[in-house]
Amino acid sequence: MAKKFRDQTMLLFSLAVLTTALLIGVIALPLSDPSTQKFPVVFILFVILVYFVQPFIVVTGTSLFIQHTKADQQGFGQGIQRAVVSVAVIFSPLYAGLLLDELWIMLLSLLIMVGIATSLVAIFYRLFQPKKPDESSALIPPVNKNDN
Repeated sequence: MAKKFRDQTMLLFSLAVLTTALLIGVIALPLSDPSTQKFPVVFILFVILVYFVQPFIVVTGTSLFIQHTKADQQGFGQGIQRAVVSVAVIFSPLYAGLLLDELWIMLLSLLIMVGIATSLVAIFYRLFQPKKPDESSALIPPVNKNDN
């Protein structure tokens, strides 16, 4: 898919699908009775949509981050990015566990965060265009043997 679509297009599409899935989760899941036949169908649709778009969001987000970070700062930037992701991986289950009895609050807060991210990507979509490298930046810098 990366050959046919740009990273920012896949990111925006994935965030839109995630927003739609969360809307289904916020509206349909809390209002339906778990003992009905409709509930498992809605729940499975919700889970499939959420897990389908997760890799696209992570990969395209990382790809865009790398494309727009200077080469000498990429290691530091990726370290910060991984630290934030690691903190989110630790605290997300704790947050979700606290809100198991209030499913709609958990899903609504996630919907708000994803909605903000989707809006920001849509607003700044044109800024995500990869910069065209000039030929001189692709060259390997000469090594001065006198600097040893």
